[in-house]
Amino acid sequence: MISLPSFRGAIASSRAYSPDALNYFARITTAGSSITTANKNAVNAFIVGCKADGIWTAIKASCLLAGPDDLTGALVPLVGAAPTNIGPFVGGDYSRATGLLGDGVSKRIDANRNNNADAQNDRHMAFWATTINSSGERAYAGGAITTGGSRFRLVSGTNNMSIFISSANSQTINSHAVGFTGATRTAASTTSYRNNGTTIAGTAVSDTPSDETQTVIGVTGNATQCNGRIAFYSFGESLDLALLDARLATYISSLT
Repeated sequence: MISLPSFRGAIASSRAYSPDALNYFARITTAGSSITTANKNAVNAFIVGCKADGIWTAIKASCLLAGPDDLTGALVPLVGAAPTNIGPFVGGDYSRATGLLGDGVSKRIDANRNNNADAQNDRHMAFWATTINSSGERAYAGGAITTGGSRFRLVSGTNNMSIFISSANSQTINSHAVGFTGATRTAASTTSYRNNGTTIAGTAVSDTPSDETQTVIGVTGNATQCNGRIAFYSFGESLDLALLDARLATYISSLT
């Protein structure tokens, strides 16, 4: 039997969480997984913070690939459709503190969101890497490597990243660091890219987004999967990359 003080404490704790956080926790439980109280607090702070920053509603497809107790929980979407585990990833690939580790060969996550689901000139992609890719020229996220549209791609050996976002032309970021990488487009020739704590303005003219699914830890195509460890991804409408970076930095550092 639950004691009255414990029962009241549980109610008080639930009331302290936002409705979106409670919904996420309930879906984790339904999936057969769990999440610690400390990590619940981190998730709630992330959601509440993103709402305060005005960036929450721009996130349309996202998974916290670190935080829940196991891989099953990590593949419960924070926002949007449930992803598909391709490869597949197994429990040993996952750490609740640092995320999901790619194999550089075949494993990837299909976000089950089409590249054309977001407007051509109003979109973002982002991820958080706790370990960077070292398996050669590989894609972290996005559409197929052989077609146009929006995607991230690592250019190996030169310590940089080439990023495409609704354009056949790439923007090069002269860093490739652990942590946040993101790209956003707000107009036909207005983009921003962020990595290693720096935001860079871009002007690549946009093209019609291709009709293809968005994936993470690699993309559809041969020899495109990365071996980095990813703790978060999101796709959706344009947003302030620096604000998302800051919220994620706090979230990742709070995980146990």
